[in-house]
Amino acid sequence: MSMREPVFTLLPRPKPVALAGRRVLVLGLGDTGLSVANWVQAEGGSARVADTRAEPPRGRDFSGELHAGEFRLSLLDDVDLLCISPGLSLSEGVVQSALARGIAVVGDVELFAWHVRAEAAARQLNDWWPAIAQGDEPFHYTAEHLGDAALAAYVNSFNDPGGVDNDLSIEVA
Repeated sequence: MSMREPVFTLLPRPKPVALAGRRVLVLGLGDTGLSVANWVQAEGGSARVADTRAEPPRGRDFSGELHAGEFRLSLLDDVDLLCISPGLSLSEGVVQSALARGIAVVGDVELFAWHVRAEAAARQLNDWWPAIAQGDEPFHYTAEHLGDAALAAYVNSFNDPGGVDNDLSIEVA
């Protein structure tokens, strides 16, 4: 007997994004939905939460935008990302409509993993950067480009989980 593949492997894997300034629709307001909504807001995003129940279990604990009742497609208006709680089906009309509109759909674990991966990459870069950045100007210049390449490799690793692809490109401001 083999285990069933995780349901989120059926979805396109969106590129990780910072949550600051993003509008996130969170479906479900139990413990998971509340933790996601609070996380989004703590990271500088805005959370719109919807739950099919008239009185969501954690409704009293959330002070932001809450829609109780049937999921309406208008919930997707001006949304950058949809995070679905584990108890809900990916066949929900609002989820399917989000996918059709090109809105990224993730679960809570993937959303939190984006942050963990970014923090780990930043720590790794910070660990070796001071040693490389010391020295004469040509070496420092090279080190700056090496840092850019390392960041590009990190970003590209999301596109190719099996390894870094050959097209290392990044916009440097």
